[in-house]
Amino acid sequence: MSREVPSGWRRVDLGDVAKESRSRNADFRIAEDRLVGVFKDQGLVPMRERVRGASVERCKLVRPGDFAYNPMRINIGSIARSTADANLIVSPDYVVFSPDINQIDGIFLDYLRKSDAWAAFVGNAGDGGVRIRIYFEHLARFRFNLPPLHEQHRISEILASVDETIAASGAVIEQTRKVKQGVLEGLLTKGIGHTRFKQTEIGEIPEGGRLLS
Repeated sequence: MSREVPSGWRRVDLGDVAKESRSRNADFRIAEDRLVGVFKDQGLVPMRERVRGASVERCKLVRPGDFAYNPMRINIGSIARSTADANLIVSPDYVVFSPDINQIDGIFLDYLRKSDAWAAFVGNAGDGGVRIRIYFEHLARFRFNLPPLHEQHRISEILASVDETIAASGAVIEQTRKVKQGVLEGLLTKGIGHTRFKQTEIGEIPEGGRLLS
C-alpha cells in the first residue's frame, strides 16, 4: 500500500481502530447451536455436532459486526465478519476483535482484509515454527491508510456493487454453460435438421447414423 496519504486520510494501525474482545460464554447465554467456525470463502459456518466440545462455557462471544479468526489459519484467509443479527460463539482458541464504529466502518474493514497489503502483512506476522500463530497483538500492528467515515461508506458501496456485478456475471456464465451443454448434447445425438430417428442402447440417433465400436 502506498506511503502517500490522500488528503483527509490518515495512517493508522489496526489496533488504533479495533480492539480485541475476550468476552466468554461463561453463563451459557448462547446455546451450542450458535457455535460457528471460520472457513475461507465461506465465512462463519455452524459447527457440526461431532466437532463440538463437551461445553461451550469457555467459547468466545462474537457480537454482530465483530471479526473472528483462527490464529493458525488467518494467513490462508480464515477470518470473517459476523453479519448475524444475534450473538454467536466461537472456539476459545479463536481471536475476536471489534472495530470502533466511530472510526472505521466494519464493511470497509472487511474489504481491507482482502487486500494485497493485508495478505503480505499476515504472511510475515506471527509467532511459532511450522504452524505460525497470529494473535491480535500481531495483527494490531497492520498499518494502513484510513479514509474519513463518509468516504469509507462510499468505497464499500462501490465494492459491493462490483461484487454484485461479478455474482450476476457468474450466474450468466453458468447458465450459458448449461445451454452450451444442452446444444452440444443435442448436436452430438440428433445432428442438424434430422426428423427421423431410431432407438439405440445410448438413446435416439438420426436414421442413417451408426454406432462406432
